[in-house]
Amino acid sequence: MTVLVHDDVEPVGTRRPQFTVVGATEQHHSPATHLAEEASGLDVTVRQLLADDWIPQVEVLSAPMGIDRPIRRVMIWDAGTTAVAAGDLVLAVGVDATASAMADMVTAAGRSGAIAVLVKGPAQTSWLRPHADRSGVAVLAVPPSYSWDWIHQRTRGMLATSAVECGPDAPGDALFVLANAAAADLGAPVEIDDAALRVLAFSSLGHQLDELRTASILNRGVPPWAQQWLRAEGLDQRLRATYQPLSVEPPDSARRLVAPIRVGIEILGYVWVAETAEPFPPDAELTVERVARQAAAVMVRGQSAAGTDGRVRASLLGGVLDGADLVEALVTSLAAPRTSLFRLIGFEVTPRDTPEPVDVRCLVGVALMRAEALGSRCAGTTVGGRTYLLVDVAGISERALWALAAEIVERAGNQLGLDVVAAIGDLVGDLRCLPDARRTVDCMLGVIVSAPETRVCHADDLRPQVVLSELRDVVRDRPHLLNGRLSVLAELDRTQNTEYMATLRAYFDASCDRARAAQMLFVHRNTLRYRLQRIREICGLDLDNPVERLVAELQVRLG
Repeated sequence: MTVLVHDDVEPVGTRRPQFTVVGATEQHHSPATHLAEEASGLDVTVRQLLADDWIPQVEVLSAPMGIDRPIRRVMIWDAGTTAVAAGDLVLAVGVDATASAMADMVTAAGRSGAIAVLVKGPAQTSWLRPHADRSGVAVLAVPPSYSWDWIHQRTRGMLATSAVECGPDAPGDALFVLANAAAADLGAPVEIDDAALRVLAFSSLGHQLDELRTASILNRGVPPWAQQWLRAEGLDQRLRATYQPLSVEPPDSARRLVAPIRVGIEILGYVWVAETAEPFPPDAELTVERVARQAAAVMVRGQSAAGTDGRVRASLLGGVLDGADLVEALVTSLAAPRTSLFRLIGFEVTPRDTPEPVDVRCLVGVALMRAEALGSRCAGTTVGGRTYLLVDVAGISERALWALAAEIVERAGNQLGLDVVAAIGDLVGDLRCLPDARRTVDCMLGVIVSAPETRVCHADDLRPQVVLSELRDVVRDRPHLLNGRLSVLAELDRTQNTEYMATLRAYFDASCDRARAAQMLFVHRNTLRYRLQRIREICGLDLDNPVERLVAELQVRLG
């Protein structure tokens, strides 16, 4: 009888899942499950959960008391009870994130001493922050695509696991979670290996084990006889060449689906799924391919020198970019001197591509690895479909920064197959100015996306467009700034089909050169002269007055 005790076979660099293997069957035994509902007495904090890849792409919207207070348990909000108590993490199930009920719930949770409230990420959250700040409770937004049932189970599991297992510094935990999720979908055991066929993670849901799987766990990798078989059959070459799962039948073992974990042409590892007494479901190959893509995103982020801290920084950076008061926490996480200067670099996938969410997560990982290669303090995140990289530019020249952005764009194309553009923002000395820096970068990205010949651009190159964009924001808030003489001309154009506004635009585009403006309008110079004279007669606009001319041009361009 084969007896495998997991404490003796921990894969290098991974967290220990709580189970043993007796005979040939995985038996899950998690003595800590109840700790999710009871006070653990251990300091499991929001920071630790974020570092442990608790819920991918969670955003910290507000954290007035920081993210280092210990969590006692996870609770589902129920307005009809007073069950929320000090130290709770509260799930805002069934509460409309855009309604006043959300503000009331956040206030009540804070009054009860809750540590944090989880909401399904609303599009606009600034109105919620004052309530969170006053109540002292952190507000975290999770992607709407996750079900509350999954979030609840995941949070309970993470609290229990963290309480038993001494902290979040285990980069393989996300792969174990992924392996278990895939095994549940496929009804079969799943194993995730690195490129050298060393075991990184495996499922623990009680599926039957065959000799190959048992040996892989014992040896922390695919055993030598199985590797020799792969080479003899030429399957190692086929695996390196394919982008889809292959069906293989090792000697004296169950049939397996195996898919390479790729980032472009680079292979990071493999996903193995062993068939049980029940055949694979019809969509098994698609599921395995999806799992391989998700594993690639996890592994790319895991390669970042920032390690688990990178996930905390991602959440904090996302919150700061959205205007949350998390600057001190971000500065602490970056370990940056107060005198540091940063630049924010934005990346956007052009409209020609529709990236998978996992590809965007890979893009963040690629950007972080390249920035870390320069020896820079950095943080990366995705907000609103765009990827942002915050780089400490100490010791980094402008040329090196440009080369960094260009290399990330190139790697996104070569490794991820994504058509990406990049915008390098202004210097930032105070991270409280990051929301303004983001607006500048967003404006630049909008310009670059509409100019296919440009892939990377610096803020200084697009300064006029950025200034006009900022002025448009002002005009949207103060539309009366567009009132005046030109309103008369615009009304005549609308009601009498005249072309006075088009004439003025061409005149300004031609730098007030009448001959050139006439060419642009395809009219005679006398026709242009007559139109400009009529404009003066109709509304009194004096184009020879520099102040009137400046205001008129701004109104034309902003209107």
